Amino acid sequence: KEAAGKKEKIKILLVDDHPANVFALEALLEGEDYTLVQASSGPAALRCLLDQEFAIILLDVLMPGMDGFETAKLIRKRLQSAHTPIIFITATSRNENHVSRGYSLGAVDYIYKPIVPEILKAKVNVFAELHRNTQEIARGKESLRLEFEAHKKADLARRESEEKYRNLFSRASDAIIAFDADGETVLDANKAALDLYGYTEADFLK
Repeated sequence: KEAAGKKEKIKILLVDDHPANVFALEALLEGEDYTLVQASSGPAALRCLLDQEFAIILLDVLMPGMDGFETAKLIRKRLQSAHTPIIFITATSRNENHVSRGYSLGAVDYIYKPIVPEILKAKVNVFAELHRNTQEIARGKESLRLEFEAHKKADLARRESEEKYRNLFSRASDAIIAFDADGETVLDANKAALDLYGYTEADFLK
């Protein structure tokens, strides 16, 4: 559980085949409440996603072999990363077809090179806060679910205990009569007590 006032660390995957570009991203995001993980290619990014969950993916478009578009397509096919926000980073022109293709493959935003630090930080922060809020809601729902389950188990245990008592009480061979605190009002009587005094239950409990 996070300490009071301390933000949850947001894990971000940085995907770019040029180390200098990754280092530049790290330098711009350094000091924030982020855990930054590097991947130098599309296949390397997919391997990272096999055993880690990320709140945001910053993905370079122009990479040799598997480019950013193909990488995004495969990311979206995996259940655990199907809804992870992908921000494309590109130096290509902002033509409509290029942008439309990115959005159709699951991109939530674009950042264009040369990167403006304030724009990068602002966009990453938006999705980081969205992730934190989503996680907080999920934790609240889980807490409510656990509380409901605890109440349900307690109620079941109470009813089982009452049923066990009722069975033992009614089947006891000795006459048992239960009085309230004043010792005068009869609250309950078992079959042995009714048979002993020759009353029906309705008569006995008047």
